[in-house]
Amino acid sequence: MEHMDLDYNLYSKAQATAGRQACQLIGEHFTDVTEARGDLSIADYGCSGGANSIPILNAVLSKVRCSGDITLCMVDLPDNDFTITTKTIQTAIEKGELVHRVGDGNLKVVTVGKSFYHQVLPTMSVDFGYSLVSVNCMEVIPCPIPGSLCHTDLPEGPDRKSWETIAENSWNTFLRHRQNELKIGGQMHVSGNAYLEKDEFTWCNIMRNAYTVFEAMFNEGKITREELDKLIVPTTFRSREEILKPFKENSDIHLKVESLSFNKPPCLYYEEYLRTKDSEKYATNVSNSFKNVFNNSFIKLLASNSGRILDEFWLRFHAFVAEQPEKIDMGLLQFHLILRK
Repeated sequence: MEHMDLDYNLYSKAQATAGRQACQLIGEHFTDVTEARGDLSIADYGCSGGANSIPILNAVLSKVRCSGDITLCMVDLPDNDFTITTKTIQTAIEKGELVHRVGDGNLKVVTVGKSFYHQVLPTMSVDFGYSLVSVNCMEVIPCPIPGSLCHTDLPEGPDRKSWETIAENSWNTFLRHRQNELKIGGQMHVSGNAYLEKDEFTWCNIMRNAYTVFEAMFNEGKITREELDKLIVPTTFRSREEILKPFKENSDIHLKVESLSFNKPPCLYYEEYLRTKDSEKYATNVSNSFKNVFNNSFIKLLASNSGRILDEFWLRFHAFVAEQPEKIDMGLLQFHLILRK
């Protein structure tokens, strides 16, 4: 749910794999939640540039018949460039890539610039909602992570417990607001990054290698110790138990879990590299993907020094991947959760 630019639509294949799995699950589980007459509201929580939204919207719209208006609510942070989002959706409509069946109503696109860790749409207003890989992002950074970008490298103790508590609270908050926004009978699909074994975290490898580059810059006097210690990736991965915990009987989350599944699709960039052995192209794909997800966080953490540090970091990180492509695999272990109100 970071700020994105047009490149996100080009460098988001990892997220797109979650979208393809979600499309398959929509085909298997989605039922028309609208009446024969009436409006339909679809919400994308974490829309970014909109490219990964098109297959999901098609999967939903192909299964509904609506005589009223269809409203697409595209939600992301205030600094998301919604002109790109809107243009992506409108272009897809004009090219016939986004197919919808509307009677006398209209297809409308509404953008909402607000964190989804708050209520962003009216109560009981959403027929179908979805979120692709955005729920891993955290609004709050609990504490520094010495020697790493990733909280999963924290040893057992108070700091790690602090991260886990805030991650749990963030998940509960997200679900509580979606529960308020969904209509009775409405459905919510959530895809995110997961782990199944205690030490099997996805993207930790790429984060550790990125830290190696930052650490080299520190050793050369390019950045200070204070700046190095500020660099944290504000994201979390969830286990099966952590995903399902809010739905226990004593919780105030009353959404019904219809399905929870896991899959680990291959990294499409890495598969292309294995075929072509073009390490420069692979480095471009990896560095731009990583940059589009986390660069805005780094900018906020480094404040006024971000331009000087990050310009050099991204050049170095690109070179690191190009020289050692086998060390970077962006495969994601993903969970897909289907909820009904």
